[in-house]
Amino acid sequence: MPLRTKCLAAVLLIALSALARPGAADPVRDRLETFLETTAAPGVSVAWRTAQDASAIALGMADPDRDTALTPEHRFLAASIGKTFVAAEAIWLASEGALDLDAPVAALLGSNAWFASVPNADAITPRHLLTHSAGLADHVDAPEFGAMVLASRNGDVPAPEDLIALISNRPPLFDAGAGWAYSDSGYLIVARAIEMAGGRAWSAAVQARFLDPLGLDDTLLSDRPDLPGLAIGYTAAENPFGLSPRLADETGALVWNPAIEGAGGGFATTPSDLVRWGAALYSGAALPKGGLDILLDTVPVGSDRPGVSYGFGVSVIEGGPLGPSWGHAGWIPGYVSSLRHYPDHGLTVAIMVNSDDGMLGPGSPFMALESDLARMLTGR
Repeated sequence: MPLRTKCLAAVLLIALSALARPGAADPVRDRLETFLETTAAPGVSVAWRTAQDASAIALGMADPDRDTALTPEHRFLAASIGKTFVAAEAIWLASEGALDLDAPVAALLGSNAWFASVPNADAITPRHLLTHSAGLADHVDAPEFGAMVLASRNGDVPAPEDLIALISNRPPLFDAGAGWAYSDSGYLIVARAIEMAGGRAWSAAVQARFLDPLGLDDTLLSDRPDLPGLAIGYTAAENPFGLSPRLADETGALVWNPAIEGAGGGFATTPSDLVRWGAALYSGAALPKGGLDILLDTVPVGSDRPGVSYGFGVSVIEGGPLGPSWGHAGWIPGYVSSLRHYPDHGLTVAIMVNSDDGMLGPGSPFMALESDLARMLTGR
């Protein structure tokens, strides 16, 4: 049966808490049905949370080639949303006096041979790296990175330093603190600084500081291809990495190794776990005293995007019809996701889709879905 036919014939599975607002899921369900009817996505999973209720809906297929319906318990690769955990750990270390957010990271990393060739090596600070204002390019855009993704299928996963080398030994994009350019490479570097300051792996710190205490049991480090409960991701036939459209083998294991992402993202999770995390993070409950102010201390992303700025692992959008919103998007081959909090409404929403085909960029169906769901759930 063709992928599209299977998606349209899929069973809708809904999980609503006892506190869910009556009828709240109905317009959401209708909008998700339209989304699947008009895109190449096999499935879409959504969760939302307020102070009064928490709800989750999954529609479509986790694996259309195996006729496996999607449930709210299926995991997706969260991609760059994982940066929120890295940034939150840095804020905690700063509150404990272990990490100076405004001191050059050279004090922590300068003894490493690889660090000397990083652009702006003597000037960049954790704040620069966490807000993407360090003047670094992104190794994901390097021509060599695609070959590394393909090689990872055979267990050949490059070390973070090998990925950082793809943007090293070149002039910086701008002086540290003088502009904005999104860079996964910067998060690989700041993760190394976090490890030096905290004395443990960045992922272990996230597990102990956030995942365990908050009960985020469905959130796993995406450090291997065989992630349990993962919805199968699909990508366009013509994709930057030369991957097959179905991104998993017959066992359900990914045909590439997501461990290559590292601290640039690094987690598989569910929308329900994401909104639990987002509600804790953006209320400040998951942060030390004064930590929310640090998180939201932003820099502008450019004159071409007025009202948009970036803080510590958070994109801040001002002036929208629903007031400000805080959050992060994620893209990785086969998956797109969004975590967004609307502080004026006390609403946190997470959306995850197991296809990136046609989902990226302004005006995409995914962006339209995010906007429409926010209006529905706030009654605007």
